[in-house]
Amino acid sequence: MKKVNKTRFAKRALEDFSRTMIELLSKKPFENIMVSEICEISNYPRATFYNYFEDKYDLLNYCWDCFGEKIDFQNDYDYMDTDEKMYDLFNSLYDFFEKNIEILRRITKQNNPNGEFMQIFKIYMKNQINIKIKGCSCVEKKKVPHEMLLEHYSNTVVLVLEWGFLKENILSKEDAKIYLKYLLEGGI
Repeated sequence: MKKVNKTRFAKRALEDFSRTMIELLSKKPFENIMVSEICEISNYPRATFYNYFEDKYDLLNYCWDCFGEKIDFQNDYDYMDTDEKMYDLFNSLYDFFEKNIEILRRITKQNNPNGEFMQIFKIYMKNQINIKIKGCSCVEKKKVPHEMLLEHYSNTVVLVLEWGFLKENILSKEDAKIYLKYLLEGGI
């Protein structure tokens, strides 16, 4: 997103654009959404859209940031060990997904699991997880390179959330944590 002064008008426009994007995602694939359509539904000229965003991908990233702000991360992760961080972080993400299950399922029903939308979503989630656990000193004690371990943790959390929510499997929080623990601790 472009750097903008957040006036009342700007806040309202950003809110309108993101609400429209989420609405459209629940009705059609991301690949079929056009900036002109977003502007028409939001009732803003294209010039206003381009004052804030480079393109629809930029708007989608803004939508993810808005979602990310709504996730209730419950602890200060700097002082937790990696495993403790992962399970606490997973709890927060699971609660967020559970709270937003209806809109997430409508969106994923319209978007191919291997399409652009899902790829962008997975990348966003992995990056957010990496940011939360990156500074953990106990990662250094593992016999695996730090970046590889971060990738492993974030991929595993996203896999369990995707399987439990986006692929419409019924998965309780307790079962999801059991699966996560099994996968993270090398139970395969």
